[in-house]
Amino acid sequence: MPTGLGGEIIWLCPSLDDDGNGTTTVTDLSGNGNDGTLTNATPATAWIADTAYDGIRAIDLDGTNDYVATTLNAVPVSSHSFAIWVYKHSTNDAILLNQRVGGNAQFQLWLSPSTHSQKLQYWNGSSQVNSDTNCPQNQWVHCGATRSGTTLKFYISGTLAGTKTIAVPSASSANVLLGYEGYGYAKGKWDDCRIFNRELTAGEMSALASVRAYQPGGTPKGPDYMTGVRRGLLFL
Repeated sequence: MPTGLGGEIIWLCPSLDDDGNGTTTVTDLSGNGNDGTLTNATPATAWIADTAYDGIRAIDLDGTNDYVATTLNAVPVSSHSFAIWVYKHSTNDAILLNQRVGGNAQFQLWLSPSTHSQKLQYWNGSSQVNSDTNCPQNQWVHCGATRSGTTLKFYISGTLAGTKTIAVPSASSANVLLGYEGYGYAKGKWDDCRIFNRELTAGEMSALASVRAYQPGGTPKGPDYMTGVRRGLLFL
C-alpha cells in the first residue's frame, strides 16, 4: 500500500490506483474501505493519462452529471483536513468535497465562479468563509483546508491563503461526494484527494502540494517498483 501522512480516513488517488483504473471504482488507499464510485461517467474516457506535477492519471469530470460517491459518512466535526489536486476548466462553481443530506451539511469545500474571483470556499451548513487569495483555473492547483475547533485555514498551492473563524458544524450521516452537491457538478480533472481526522501542519500541506500522489520519503511510482508489495504502488 502507498504511504500516507497519517490520519487519512479516505485517500482517493487516480495516480496511484492501478486496480480502479478504467473502472467505476476509485480505491480508498487509506485502508479504511471508503471506496468511491464513479457515477454517470464512462470509465474508459473519465480515467485519463496526466503526468503534470509527477502525476500518472486523473479523473476528468464533465460538469454535466459526473461525480464520485464515496462510502465515507463520518468526518470528525471539530478537527479535520481536506486536500485535493484540481484542474478547473470553467468559471462555474466547482464542488470539490461535500457531505450533505436534505439541505443540511456538515461541510462543503468548493471553488467559486468568476463572480467571486475563484475563491476557495468552505460552508458549514449555515455560513461560509472564503480564502483571501484566488485559485487559478485551467491549470493544476492544490487546494486544502484545515480545521481546529472554530479556526479554519485555507491553503492554495501549499501556501496559507487565509485564516478564518467559523462555527463547528453539526455531524452528518450523509456520504461524502466529490464533484457534486445537489445543485451543480464540477467540470475538470482531479487527483490525490484526501480527508484527514486531524489538522495538518503547514509543512504537511506544503508537502502535499509539491507533487501529486505525495508520499513521505519520495516513494517512487511505477509498475516495476517493489514487486510483491501491491506491484508498483500504482492503484489507478
